[in-house]
Amino acid sequence: MIDPAWLAAERPTLKRLIFLFECLADVPGLSIAVGDPRTLVPAATRAAACDGVAVADTPCPRVRHAARAVAAGMPLAVHDWPRLCDAARVDDLGRFSRFWNRVRSTAMRPTAAIRD
Repeated sequence: MIDPAWLAAERPTLKRLIFLFECLADVPGLSIAVGDPRTLVPAATRAAACDGVAVADTPCPRVRHAARAVAAGMPLAVHDWPRLCDAARVDDLGRFSRFWNRVRSTAMRPTAAIRD
């Protein structure tokens, strides 16, 4: 789902949007919707005859906020997921380049969650 509030706040370049949609195009059976995830997720959940939503735990404040809103109206399970990098290095998700500069040395290497 593409959140218009994210688009307005982030103002991604056309090059970044093309990259995003090219990556999404590689996912079989994926459908893309544009709208507020706090309303789209519950609607899609009901349309699929599901009784709740499962999400991966994330440090992203935008995703956490949407998940809390969804959880107010239906069951929501948050699952631990192996981290891409050492989470202790992540304190700013405002820009990918800042994030990447901090985590590149540990990215894609086994984290504690993967080793256990």
